[in-house]
Amino acid sequence: MAYNVTYFLNRYIFLVKFESLLEGYVPQNLTKIAEAAKTHKVNNIIYESNFGDGIFG
Repeated sequence: MAYNVTYFLNRYIFLVKFESLLEGYVPQNLTKIAEAAKTHKVNNIIYESNFGDGIFG
């Protein structure tokens, strides 16, 4: 599993964080994603349609 955090300014996209996580959908990994979203004040989380086989959305 992997995630990234991007910022958008005008037509530019800035990649500010990315991380690859081992062990799949364990609570520790989901917590890391939530903490990254909180740290960077994320407004929107977008996931792939096949991400988690229904764990999200």
